[in-house]
Amino acid sequence: MKSNKIKKLEDKKSKVLKRLPPLTEVLRATLAKRYLTCGRSNCKCQRGQKHGPFYYLSITLGVGKTKQIQVSPEDLPVIRRWIKNYRNTRIVLEQVSLINTEILQAKKRNRSL
Repeated sequence: MKSNKIKKLEDKKSKVLKRLPPLTEVLRATLAKRYLTCGRSNCKCQRGQKHGPFYYLSITLGVGKTKQIQVSPEDLPVIRRWIKNYRNTRIVLEQVSLINTEILQAKKRNRSL
């Protein structure tokens, strides 16, 4: 039979899991805004008025491997939401992991009583 503490921790875990965003809407990336200069000598960018903004996603593929993708300004609201969802997913997973650790410790204490 579950102890009262374990039951409370399971309830807490259920509440935390409800904050999990849709996993189909996550993106592990960094969004950057850049202004660029071109090579034309008579262009306004040579006088300080750079071209842009241009938006890029930076995605780490592995150790020492990063991919950059230019994205459309129209996609920015969705991209920002997906990046935020990814960060929130990580937070929820860390909280669930901590709760599971507490549950395991509580079960161990119950067995030793």
